[in-house]
Amino acid sequence: DDLQQTCELAYLCLRDYPKDNLIAYGLLMLTSGLCWTCAYIIYIVACRDGTYRGVPFAALILNLSWEFVFSFVWIEQMGAVQRNVNRIWFFFDCFLFLQYARCAYLQNKSSSAQEAMNLQQMMVSVAQYTLLAVTLAAMLICLIRELHDYSGIYMAFGQNVVMSILFTWEIWNTITTTTKDFHFSSTVAAGTLRCVGTLAASLAIGQWVRASVKTTPLLMFLFVGCFVWDIMYVGTAVRCWYRQQKQPDE
Repeated sequence: DDLQQTCELAYLCLRDYPKDNLIAYGLLMLTSGLCWTCAYIIYIVACRDGTYRGVPFAALILNLSWEFVFSFVWIEQMGAVQRNVNRIWFFFDCFLFLQYARCAYLQNKSSSAQEAMNLQQMMVSVAQYTLLAVTLAAMLICLIRELHDYSGIYMAFGQNVVMSILFTWEIWNTITTTTKDFHFSSTVAAGTLRCVGTLAASLAIGQWVRASVKTTPLLMFLFVGCFVWDIMYVGTAVRCWYRQQKQPDE
């Protein structure tokens, strides 16, 4: 009940944001949107060679589910600008999903006959991932209705924490496998933009929700969690990129 009341108050704060703070809010949200959009573009460009995937697949599916819900299903509480931005990001993620499929196809094509997947196995994998995305989208809708999180704040930052952990875990695993041909420069650039974008959104949303709701320990935890894991991700990527530059060319 307390969480439901907090979500409802947070939504009312978003809807009735003080006019004298709208400029600061607008600048922060504009910074957030531009940073995330540029990060998407970097990931998409880096994925062209068919070897670099950029975004962990679990994080991609989670992001696709949230953006689908807040782009095409739960749109009454979203402003026109944010709704259109969500749709742009959704199609960016769809493109990244296709890049994943392309990478899988190229790897499967280059595999030996014993390791290669047949058409039936590939169709089963597609069906499994589709079921996962539909399940996550349905769960988000149920959580929104249950918690009255009509603005999507808690859902967005909750998934951002999970995504930041998945990104960091992915690069930690990459360190133990290869550093020679990995696109660490793209990872550093996109990771930094993601970090700045999420931080800007945290500041924009946190300043008025905290002032109006008075205490939002869960939301504050999500803000801090996103920032800490993003910093670890960028720091690890920078260290790996520096080490990659020191490796002699073969």
